[in-house]
Amino acid sequence: MTRKFYETLEPMECFAGDTTPYICVSVEGADPEECTAKLVCSEHGYPQAATLTVPCTLETAEDGTKEFRARLTSSDTEGLTGAYRLLFVLTDGTGLQHIKLAGTLNVIPAVRRST
Repeated sequence: MTRKFYETLEPMECFAGDTTPYICVSVEGADPEECTAKLVCSEHGYPQAATLTVPCTLETAEDGTKEFRARLTSSDTEGLTGAYRLLFVLTDGTGLQHIKLAGTLNVIPAVRRST
């Protein structure tokens, strides 16, 4: 039996140049004020090298809990094409890194208007 220490996102798909919805992760077992988080995107075929890294912001959710949020903007996705792995990496107050969420994003080339 495999025990996973992270949650899995449903596979996502967007066009190059789209802005994705926010991805939100709450922090359990640590003070969120002492943590930092980032969303790391890497090509599916080369998961060791980050294609881009987006810092997360700490926000208060509707229920009053603190959560980290991040999303890819149109400027982030405009140069992407193909399959990517998304990892939500949390760094706690002691410097330890935890992958809290993992998923895939397929970016489809968008039609561009010629000028």
